[in-house]
Amino acid sequence: MYLLESYSSGLQLLICFFFIIEVVVISYLLGRLIVGWTIGFKIHKIKLGIGNEFLSKVSHGGTKFILGKFPIGGHILFDDESIQSENTVLNIGFSVKQVCLLFAGPLGNLVSAIMIMALSFIFYGDSNYTMQVVNIIPNSPATKTSMQRGDIVRSVNGVQITKFDQGRQLISDHPNLNILLNIERKTDYLQFNDYKRLLDYLRDKYQPRDYIRINEAGKKPRWFYAKEPALRYIEKINLNDISVEISTRSKFLDITVKPDSSGTIGIGIKPYSITESVTSLGYIESISLAVSHVNFIVVALVYELGSFINKLIAQGSFYLETPIMTELLQFALDISRFDINLSLRYLSMICLLAAIINLLPFPKSDGYKVTVYVGRIMINDLCKYLFNLDTNLINEDVENYLKLLYFGAIALVLLLIITHSFPTLSRLF
Repeated sequence: MYLLESYSSGLQLLICFFFIIEVVVISYLLGRLIVGWTIGFKIHKIKLGIGNEFLSKVSHGGTKFILGKFPIGGHILFDDESIQSENTVLNIGFSVKQVCLLFAGPLGNLVSAIMIMALSFIFYGDSNYTMQVVNIIPNSPATKTSMQRGDIVRSVNGVQITKFDQGRQLISDHPNLNILLNIERKTDYLQFNDYKRLLDYLRDKYQPRDYIRINEAGKKPRWFYAKEPALRYIEKINLNDISVEISTRSKFLDITVKPDSSGTIGIGIKPYSITESVTSLGYIESISLAVSHVNFIVVALVYELGSFINKLIAQGSFYLETPIMTELLQFALDISRFDINLSLRYLSMICLLAAIINLLPFPKSDGYKVTVYVGRIMINDLCKYLFNLDTNLINEDVENYLKLLYFGAIALVLLLIITHSFPTLSRLF
């Protein structure tokens, strides 16, 4: 029976994995298809799946539709995607079209992220949310107070917060003026050094609102707000080097803080559900709220990326926090239990993450292709103008050499990140 349940659970997760990939791929292809058709490129081939052809058909317009044997991934090819005219004005216009086409895929993922999140609001409404502190920004007004990571902001100047955006607005409305925050803080942490005792407590006594804090030797504490991702993380690390703490109570306290001239107090925040009640939303409200949530996630991801780059440059630290992997794991668990509302929100986040990653200059990404394409044109045109060169400075041989150096640098950085972030893997290198 146990083997049968494990097989069924594994099959569910595998189906969910393929579903996630297909959503990301199809939204990416739709972006390329719509933008390519809009700017005048003729569609040559549309292929869904990889591998040899399983089914194919040619339309009256000459477009070939192909279904691969393995139904994952896909691509779209355009007839005139790589044709350039000798006319300089036309070349500029073509270059703009090429850049638009390269950005079209990530744009499709971004629009999908917004629409999927909007669907969750349309069908399931919006819960009441306040703000949860996820980090304190150095040298900010918040550092002068007793605020801590994990604090939950319940009210601002006596006004109870029921919407995430409302809380942010109440703070930003008082630049250079003291405001009073009512904070809920998790307290009375129980410490566990014995794995069996920890499992017994999580099974019998853990409450969904309790915080889990994992302390590892030589690292900052890692916080979890649900037991499933915490357990998954504990399974991957050396249990001899950690202690686990779980909150059992909450206390409320008032904290006075003075926002700066821009109306910010210097805390990283994320939404925190405070009640089980929901508010029904219309189509326009749902889309507007989805845009707001997606914007918040983008800002948070950009901040985390900026913090990593800053540590890399200033301190030479290659240690990379991986909360996004925890979120993806939790998504797989939630969707396999058919928690559709939460699954839609996580699926939206994955589409958004795909768009952002594709815009970064990683090898083979659209951001990399745009950087290479625009950089090559600008350098060649600038050298021709300044030095009256008859040929391109960046030819195919030079470009291949630069690509090799770039790929080597990326591989070295990734290797350093892996060995610093995952010490148990460092033995492999």
